[in-house]
Amino acid sequence: MTMLNCSKCGAEIGAGANACKKCGAPIPASRSGFATFLVILLGIITAAVILNRGSHKPEKPEQNLRAIVQNLDVFIKVKNLDTFDWENCDLDLNSKFSKQGVRIVAGKELIIPSRDFVTNKGERFNPDSMKPMSFHIYCRRTPHGTLSYFSSWK
Repeated sequence: MTMLNCSKCGAEIGAGANACKKCGAPIPASRSGFATFLVILLGIITAAVILNRGSHKPEKPEQNLRAIVQNLDVFIKVKNLDTFDWENCDLDLNSKFSKQGVRIVAGKELIIPSRDFVTNKGERFNPDSMKPMSFHIYCRRTPHGTLSYFSSWK
C-alpha cells in the first residue's frame, strides 16, 4: 500500500484514507487515473499548439523578382529578367524615397531619373547632395502574387 504524509501534522497515512488518524485532518480525494490522463493530455495539446504558433510555412516557397539594378549617379536603371511583366510596383530608394505604380515589361529595362523618387512629404531625392545606398522593388501584381527584390550599393 502507498503511504502519504498528512499535510497538517506530517504523520504517515495510507493512500486510501479519508482522514489523518493522528490529527483528524481530512485527506483530499486523489484524482482518478482517467482524470489525471485527461489533464496531462490537455496540457500536451496546449503546449503543442503554443509551440507550433508562427511556425506555419507557406505552401509555396517565397519567390523573388529577377532583376538587375544599376546606380548611374543621376539615374537608376532597372532591368526585368523575369518572363512576366511587373505591374503596380513600388520602387524605394534608400528606404525613404519612392516611385509608385511602376510597370516594367518582361525582358526590358527602365531608366528612372533619381529625382523622380519622392518622400511621402514631397521631398525629392537630390543626387547632388545624396547618395543612393539601397533599392527595393515591391510588386503586388505578378502571376506569382506579391514579389520583391532588394539591392544595395556602397
